[in-house]
Amino acid sequence: MTPSPEFIVRAYYLAWTDQDFERAISYMSFDVRWTMHIDPDIVSFAGQSVGRQAILERMRGYAQHFELIGFKILSLAVEAETVRAFVHGDYRHIASGQVLDLAIRHVFTLADHHIVACDEYQDGGRIRAFMALVSPPSKTTF
Repeated sequence: MTPSPEFIVRAYYLAWTDQDFERAISYMSFDVRWTMHIDPDIVSFAGQSVGRQAILERMRGYAQHFELIGFKILSLAVEAETVRAFVHGDYRHIASGQVLDLAIRHVFTLADHHIVACDEYQDGGRIRAFMALVSPPSKTTF
């Protein structure tokens, strides 16, 4: 039996929830494109990554700064090989202990039973404000 696009996306999310990055990227094509539509100057792991290895490095970079403490799929809509998802995640900023709660929209494109692309949309202003809150104040000379 061939896995459906919904099954693949749900399996990816389960791997993400478990923070099993190797398993998460196994649901992706080797030349997958992942675009987090936030300026990389807000968080270093934003922007576009291409290929499983680049995405694995991005996930590991994320895990250096944030601990996933809760994740829930709020909705999934499937149309052929496109899966649109709305999810909620609670993430603890490791350095400060502060919790960032995020509503995230994903648009997955699948082909040959793998994720070939994902566009991720978050509230960039919210993340920028959170990062300003948890970042050490800059030193100035008077």
